[in-house]
Amino acid sequence: NNSVSYTYDKLSSDTNGHYLKYRHRQTVRFDLELTYKKSFSFGFSYQYNSRMDNIDAVFIDPLFESTIPGIPSSMERLNHGIHLFDARIRLKLYKGITLALLAENIFNTEYLVRTAYFGSPRTFMAQMSVKF
Repeated sequence: NNSVSYTYDKLSSDTNGHYLKYRHRQTVRFDLELTYKKSFSFGFSYQYNSRMDNIDAVFIDPLFESTIPGIPSSMERLNHGIHLFDARIRLKLYKGITLALLAENIFNTEYLVRTAYFGSPRTFMAQMSVKF
């Protein structure tokens, strides 16, 4: 028989507030799009996520760091409030045909989505939409 009991307090890195693991306490999202003569538009979005206060305790254990280096140090370095900015420009060329240029994470912010999972770097995309 396994006499070890697994409880929230034993498996969590921060049990003070009893927050769910891998959750941000504050999240703010904002999106604005301006359109000119129904053929040109410019959009901007902003997202803020506060730091994750609670993760699995194993990820901050010194034994884990010696076995799989980098995770505790990346959490210490990157687990803070993040600000992400995106932008887009759309142009309607003809009836039903739209061309768009999109930029995500404009300032190339390094951030963690969750433990050991980095967010995507600055990304540029071109998009063409055709409606039949």
